[in-house]
Amino acid sequence: NPQDFFSGGAGEPLLGALTEEGAPEDLLMEVAWVLTFLTHGQEEFNAYLATGPALHVLVRLLQTGSPQLQVPALRTIGNLVCGQDAVTDAVLAQPATLPLLKALLAAESKGLRKESAWTLSNIAAGSPAHREAVFASGVVSDLVQMLQTAHFDLRKEAAYALFHLLHDERMAGSILTRELAIEFVGLLRAPDPQVVDMALTVVERVLGTLEGAQRLVEEADGIDALEQLVYSAAANAEMAARASFLVDKYYGEDAEPY
Repeated sequence: NPQDFFSGGAGEPLLGALTEEGAPEDLLMEVAWVLTFLTHGQEEFNAYLATGPALHVLVRLLQTGSPQLQVPALRTIGNLVCGQDAVTDAVLAQPATLPLLKALLAAESKGLRKESAWTLSNIAAGSPAHREAVFASGVVSDLVQMLQTAHFDLRKEAAYALFHLLHDERMAGSILTRELAIEFVGLLRAPDPQVVDMALTVVERVLGTLEGAQRLVEEADGIDALEQLVYSAAANAEMAARASFLVDKYYGEDAEPY
């Protein structure tokens, strides 16, 4: 508990070590890892951390080129942007935050790429202003490339980030291309039920809004994927019902020809 940590007298020295000029790398690394635990689901502490100099140091650690420093710093920042909008505002007020997150999507370290996509997803899950900031940073093409080419654990984080951005009608039209739609059709077969549920939501939107969507989904083997969901033991009843509705509406006997 961060309150116990600080009431015991350990908190201020910890943050002091982080912000001390010329602190050695091994000390910075240890402090950053401690902060990953202290910031996990702790809104009061996170609000406190976001108002002090420690946040600037955490962002600066992302520029070091050392994964040993970058990973815990990025995890801590990702925790910060999971909660209150005001804390995310403070993180985004650091001018380097979004450019660094964009750069880290192409990092050599798989862990950094994953953490960066996760952090962007957390930001995009926030307010409309936060989604706009993520969109304006130019990360959409990087996220789409990750979704198209990476291993599933990275594809999952990229998909969530794009999914959150699609909630904003102002940008959804430019984000939801045919190429992206095909990727979400493919995720209907993902091994993670939560990802499947997300993909189903996007495919539903694709079929309802994208020109030529019925043929696109069919050519991407989406009809079979939807039908498998209807009869899959892994799909819950609500998900199966949604998949069945889409098959009937867009590919059933009474569906519009395409």
